[in-house]
Amino acid sequence: MTIDEFVAYTSRFRLGVMTLVSLLFVFSSLWVEGVFGPLQTTPSSLHHKNQLGIWVGIVFFGLASLECIRRMLRIREELRVGTAGIRWAPWSDQTIPWSEITEVTTSQVFVQRFVNLHLRNPARFPGRGGLAWLAPLNRAVTGGEISVSLSFTNRSVRDAMSAIQRFRGS
Repeated sequence: MTIDEFVAYTSRFRLGVMTLVSLLFVFSSLWVEGVFGPLQTTPSSLHHKNQLGIWVGIVFFGLASLECIRRMLRIREELRVGTAGIRWAPWSDQTIPWSEITEVTTSQVFVQRFVNLHLRNPARFPGRGGLAWLAPLNRAVTGGEISVSLSFTNRSVRDAMSAIQRFRGS
């Protein structure tokens, strides 16, 4: 690593906050479900209509909290921007060279901001896991082949874009 390279690492603080929020949703869903005793203020007909949503919330936020805890236990380099190109560890172990990146844009979906990489030949840089599976949706929403999130890192989209402009121009 040269001194000028931009590196974003996993943020224990941000993941900790998300873990607490997820666990709060799990606890709230369990409470509404009546695990801690019946609710006196919710009509039973309303409760039964929302029961599927309650269990979906329990499962989704339970899994989210487990994933956050798993990521907190292994702090790693998430994003590297340097003279060789860009490497986003959740997507792939490959560094995408600047010659393969045709455009870099930003987008925002609700409150989450993304750095979008538009590639000359996307098939050369396949993703892995859930991100690869979600790639068509990301492409439809953001227009980029790879949508880099810095939400759970110690750096911001603004920092990353400054580094991208610096290295892409050189």
